[in-house]
Amino acid sequence: MRNSRCLRSIMVFVVSAVALSATSEAGFGQLNAVPQAASVQDANGGLVICGGGRMPDSVFKCFRDLAGNQPQLVVIPTASIRADDSNYAKATIELWATRGFKNVVIIHTRDRKIADSDEFVKPLNSASAVWIGGGSQSKIAAAYLGTQTEEALYRVQKRGGVIGGTSAGAAVMSKIMIASGSPNPIIKTGFDLLKDAIVDQHFVKRKRQSRLESAVKSHPRLTGYGIDEGTALVVKQRVKRVIGKSTVTTIQFNGTSFVVRSHTPGTTIIETEITDSK
Repeated sequence: MRNSRCLRSIMVFVVSAVALSATSEAGFGQLNAVPQAASVQDANGGLVICGGGRMPDSVFKCFRDLAGNQPQLVVIPTASIRADDSNYAKATIELWATRGFKNVVIIHTRDRKIADSDEFVKPLNSASAVWIGGGSQSKIAAAYLGTQTEEALYRVQKRGGVIGGTSAGAAVMSKIMIASGSPNPIIKTGFDLLKDAIVDQHFVKRKRQSRLESAVKSHPRLTGYGIDEGTALVVKQRVKRVIGKSTVTTIQFNGTSFVVRSHTPGTTIIETEITDSK
């Protein structure tokens, strides 16, 4: 029932006692004990892809609803320059507690060997929700792409968990990833969480339509999703809805021109197949 309410309008935390594992140069590892595996209600997971900036409470409520009963949240703050600061980790856990998450684990490293270890991914193996924070999407990709951490994220999605992210945490959700804040798209590889897509964020606020059009033109089989600040694209069982306070812009290229559509909160995005007009 909670999921259906979320999709009509369209998150998960674990805050146990704060116990920080040993800090190393590679990162602070895991914060809090690993919870037991959460039950999964849906065969297909959800995505809450946020455009950055200040999010309205409705977005976090949606993320919480999609996480199910007694959710267990893993937060990945690696994109942030503050991610190595244990005080930042504690503050992050406290913040998510105010959003309704009683069980929160933070995992972070910049060492790919650690990211590829069984021990590091244990919290993801039992998570019902994952949140990927903002900063630099290239830092996320550099640490986790091609490791057990990436594979564990796909398993969360496959077993019905929800994965959310904002700003850089949104950009990294598409395999074709716009990697920086440059007005010209620098394309690198991200996660393949949102299929057949290119995600851009801070879209209207930072006037990024031209760069997303350029990225889509180079990858014409993909749909570009430009998500503005304070706004989220929510994906559940192939249904895509817009929530928040601004818009999600879809961009497709038919070989000669762009098809650009702006979608307001409450809108369900209906994708149409674009045929090559040449």
